[in-house]
Amino acid sequence: MDAVRGGAWRRTMTPRLYVIGLVVENMAASLAFYRRLGLAIPPEADAEVHVEAPLPGGLRLAWDTIDVIRSFDLHWTPPAGGHRISLAFARLPAT
Repeated sequence: MDAVRGGAWRRTMTPRLYVIGLVVENMAASLAFYRRLGLAIPPEADAEVHVEAPLPGGLRLAWDTIDVIRSFDLHWTPPAGGHRISLAFARLPAT
């Protein structure tokens, strides 16, 4: 029985939502939208291919261009229906 099925991972980490990732075609347009919502994102970020902004409670919002995603997943294609949000969890010590 491996560690996951055996439950060992439950004793060594507690999942915590850490990053919400957005895949964007137009970084500047996406960042402009989130600035209108009140996020403090510097104007020079418009030219970047990866951007992160802290949110309350330690959560981060991240934007990546399609080219960045394809740099580590050559066969990535946009999902049908247009949804482009991913979730990432940080590993915390067990309490």
